[in-house]
Order: sequence, then C-alpha cells, then structure tokens
Amino acid sequence: MEASLQPRGRHEGAAFPEAEYHKACLILMHTPGEELFNGILHPAAALFEDCMDMDSAIAEHENYIAVLKREAGAEVITVRDVLKGTPHDELVDFASRFLTYDKTELSHDDRCGVDEYKLEVLRKMSQTDLVRVILNRPVVHLRKMDRNTGWKARIVHKPLVNMFFMRDQMIVTPCGPVVSKMYSPQRNREADIVEFCLRRLGMNPVHRLCGNGSFMEGGDYIPFGKFAFVGRGLRTTQEAVNELMSAGVMGHDKVVVVKDSLCSQEQMHLDTYFNVADEDLAVMDEDRMKAAKDSRLFLRADLYERGGGGYERVGANVPFMSFLASCGVKVIAVKSADRKRYGTNFLCVGRRRIMAVDGQPDYLRKALDDCGVRADYVRLDNLIKGYGAAHCMTQVLLRQKE
Repeated sequence: MEASLQPRGRHEGAAFPEAEYHKACLILMHTPGEELFNGILHPAAALFEDCMDMDSAIAEHENYIAVLKREAGAEVITVRDVLKGTPHDELVDFASRFLTYDKTELSHDDRCGVDEYKLEVLRKMSQTDLVRVILNRPVVHLRKMDRNTGWKARIVHKPLVNMFFMRDQMIVTPCGPVVSKMYSPQRNREADIVEFCLRRLGMNPVHRLCGNGSFMEGGDYIPFGKFAFVGRGLRTTQEAVNELMSAGVMGHDKVVVVKDSLCSQEQMHLDTYFNVADEDLAVMDEDRMKAAKDSRLFLRADLYERGGGGYERVGANVPFMSFLASCGVKVIAVKSADRKRYGTNFLCVGRRRIMAVDGQPDYLRKALDDCGVRADYVRLDNLIKGYGAAHCMTQVLLRQKE
C-alpha cells in the first residue's frame, strides 16, 4: 500500500488539470460506508434531498468506480484506502482529532487520566476502526459510576455523511490542490480529511482558504484552459475568489465569475446547472438559457484577467450566454426536469467523453450524440438523493492533454 500512495510517477505526461475536458488520469473518491446510515435518519438535516437505500447506494458507488476504471482507463484512489495505508502511529494521531471524550460531567479528580486513556484505546484499534472513528466522529459523554467498571458513557456520532461528494472539499487548479472552506457546518471537517489525504499522496495543497467569509466548494469550479469558471452563489463567495486570485493559485490567465442570483439548494453549485464536454461544447439548464434579464435565473459574469500586478476586473455583469457565444462555445439546452435528474452533472473524462447519470431522455442523449459526445450512463438512483451525481462524487487530481 505504501508505494501506491505516491501515484504521480505512474501517470507520465499528466499534470494538475488545466481543463475539464482533458483526459482524466487520477481520481480521488470516497465510497460511503456505515456513516451514511446516520444521514438517512433525517435527510434534510444531512443536506440530502430524500431518503436513500444505504446498501444500494454503496453498490452504485462501487459500480461507478468500476466503470471509471474500465471505460475511462482512470486510476481511482479512495479516501478509505489512503487512510488505511497510513502508518498506524500517524493514523492514531489523526484519528485523535475526531474522537472526543466529553469530561464536562466529571469532577476534577475524575478527569485525570481520561486523555491518556483515549490515546491508549486508539493505539489498540485496527486501521479499519481508526477510519471508522474519523468518518463517524464519535463524542463519548462520560459519567463516573460507583459500580461495575466505574464508568458510564452516552455516545453520540457526528458522522461525515456527505464525504462521498468528493468534488467539494477542494479545487485542483493548474497550480495544484486548494483546500476549501466549506459553507455548511455539517461538512467543515471533511476538508481536514482531504488535506491529510493529499499530503499522504504527495500532493501538498498550495493553499487552504481561511479568510473571513471566504467560502468555496469545488462544484463551483470548472477549469477551461485559459479560463477558470467559478460559480458565485449559495456555497461560494466573492471573498473566496478574491483570496485565490490574491494568493496566486488560480493558475489561469482569465477567471470568469458566474454570478447566480437564485441561490437555491437544488442548484447549489455551478455544476448543477452548467457543465462542459469540450473546449467548444457545454450544457446548461434551459430555464437559465432563456431567462429574462430581470429574472433571478439570468446569469451574468464578471471577467478578470491576470497581469503583472495580479488579476484585474475587465468586465462586469456580462451576460453569460453572450460570453460563451463569443468564445465559440455551443450550448446544449437541458430541460429543467432533466436538470433535476442531474443531466448536467456528468464527469468529463476526455474530449467529448463523459460519465453521465442514467435515465436521461432521448432528446438529450441524441443532442450529445449529434455533437460527437460518447457517454457512459451510470445508474445512481440512490446516490443522487444526496443532491449530487457523477461530477459531484469525483475529484480529478491529474489530467493529460489529448
């Protein structure tokens, strides 16, 4: 396992992604486990759209990985494998940050030795159980008793039920990985796990968002050659965009900030209503494309260009459809009902080569086919109930120009 945690040397010619349509070589994913069950107990509080069948969801994810390996020829590394491949002492140290022994109900004398006992317990755990600790984040509320072992505990889990949406905890620019600052408090510890995994993979982050109000999630970032599309809306703020440009880690000559005024959970990220399949081909929610200029659905963009002193804004409130047309990008319209079925949320694994959600209508399949797009349609019936799909579940770390 140790050798497999240094994957960059195995992909000659691959680099951090410049464009979403370059060949996907190395993908980081997380197959959910028992932590997912806690999310289906109250889907809305877990940021899910609906209740899902846990076992079927896990099987769907495992099949998706198999399709990516077989049909796209990509290497897929999972978070679980990275964690389990970590030396035991190092994993114990990391897991200790996710296991809490609550001592608030203990006397001063009874608190003595509790922290040492926690570390002793962790050291005796297997790698698999340490990973369970990290993903389930147990809180052990302790009380002292005068019988049996002398202790009583009430255990509460704070599981990372959204961890399988690996798109969001980071973005990978041409400069390298940037760790996100998550908008939702349910997800903020996921970024810690991603940073740990990246360092284990020898891909140290070039930046981690930390500024006041600097929230960004990876579904709002799409690399596009000289351009970077960044969605500004429900989950990503202008402060985050400014921080990345100031830190010099965007890696693109031009940044196109797509401004979403709708800010709805259903269309929380750019990749839920817009995506690209090649340098001259995109898809977009039809209602967005046809929206009147006074509608909240109408998309405008601010344009930034990199110069000697950093990035400067060179255009404000440019109609996004007009901008795409000026770049020679054809846009396929996706009806709202099919956008809800994640028709735009495919993963581009090469030029005009995508992994899409099964169940798309004939008109969309034909439109893609007529444009020369080769698509594999993957069944994700349960997983999409978490408000995400094929693009959301993947983080492409390395791509190769074709």
